[in-house]
Amino acid sequence: MENPTITIISRLCVGLVAVAMTTAVVCAQNQLQNAGFETAGTNDSLAANWTMFNGAARQGTNNTTVSIRSGLWSLQTGAPQTYSLDACGAYQDVTASPGQNWRLTGYALTWINAKLTGPDSYGVLELQFLDSGNNILQITDSALLGQSQAFPVNTWVPLEADATAPSGTAKVRAYAMYLGDILDGGNIFFDDLSLYQPSTSGTASFTAQSGVQISWPTSSPTNGNTDYQLQRISALVYTNLPVVNVCSNGGFEGSATPWLTFNGGGWVSSNSYPVRTGGGSMRLMGASPSVPPGCWEDTATITPSLSVTPGQVWNLQGYGYDWSTLPMHNAGSRALLKIAWLNSSGTAVPPVSNDPNLIGSFDTAPYYGIVSSPQMNGTSPQNAWTFMQSQGTVPSNAVAVAIYCLLVPAGGSTETVFFDDVSFFQPVSFNGWVNYGPLWLGNGLTNSMVDAIGTNAARFYRMTTP
Repeated sequence: MENPTITIISRLCVGLVAVAMTTAVVCAQNQLQNAGFETAGTNDSLAANWTMFNGAARQGTNNTTVSIRSGLWSLQTGAPQTYSLDACGAYQDVTASPGQNWRLTGYALTWINAKLTGPDSYGVLELQFLDSGNNILQITDSALLGQSQAFPVNTWVPLEADATAPSGTAKVRAYAMYLGDILDGGNIFFDDLSLYQPSTSGTASFTAQSGVQISWPTSSPTNGNTDYQLQRISALVYTNLPVVNVCSNGGFEGSATPWLTFNGGGWVSSNSYPVRTGGGSMRLMGASPSVPPGCWEDTATITPSLSVTPGQVWNLQGYGYDWSTLPMHNAGSRALLKIAWLNSSGTAVPPVSNDPNLIGSFDTAPYYGIVSSPQMNGTSPQNAWTFMQSQGTVPSNAVAVAIYCLLVPAGGSTETVFFDDVSFFQPVSFNGWVNYGPLWLGNGLTNSMVDAIGTNAARFYRMTTP
């Protein structure tokens, strides 16, 4: 198989509007055939117009809240059954020329009964530009779901990739893929893909009056029956802020400091023990569930003067390792990462209930906190680094935070697990566009929205499929 890297994007119609300026825009046409995988190929597991590989299959269900975003079908992908990193997915080719701008959009989902697991797994959409001899000239990826971007369960996550075709381009190839190997698990579903060229010229179907009123005629024949969402941004040139890891010595290099260890937690060297990167890792050993081993950092040691503010979202990530030489034995044992929100007295407080940003699950009183997903146990893959993460919103009465690596043994036998490459950070937005106003239904009616921009202000707008 050709070397794949992926990016997916929904069909967009883009409008740029500044104060006292009128711009005409055409809705770009989706170049993908069978973009929602609704039409079968030679059998129901194959999607017409798509080349599918490494076990990818067309998935149908009556439960549209699980693995179908719209229609009756989606693309199901899973971990490739190889011991080296590989891909499972589907692609489609479209004729292209040098200098053209291309955008790939779409949605991906992993659900609770088959959620993404493993040290190397991620979901991605990708644009590849090829010459007339099928040589790859350029690759552009979307965010890597499960790695560079959080991938909450039971949530359709939008992805987008933008690129300009390089010299020599004869076609653009749009991929939707699961990247991983035999040590990874779970499924990723893809649906509602779109590949198009963003356009800023054509007949006047989008207008702005005095910079404050935007009209979009959804009854236009070019719109069909598609629903649209208006988005806005204050400047077309914007910066995606980098993720800032505030965890101190999350790689356990040289020692455990400033991590505080307890009940059998301690630093070990790569000379004798498993290490994911660098020269050290954290080893936790214990046999009694009443005195679980672990290590932790709090506000004073994570980074100088760190405080958390209610409403912020924080993400804790890291890797655990079950070593066959000193293994975890019991399926009831647990190895996990944990976030604990603290009040001004240093007491753990309950996480936000029904938190839309939650990744992981809750620990209840008296050990309040958010524990990672997945958790490791005695049935986890051995001799492989397992990716874990927890995420949540800071509750209203919290002013500080503590982060933990924990092992909770079961069954009376001595259990051992290793941790490495722990990070704690605030997730950042993947792009600068935000939704403005309600969803506009493609029902043949003309909708309008008024945005009071203000004196000497400018905004830019685009329409996107939800």
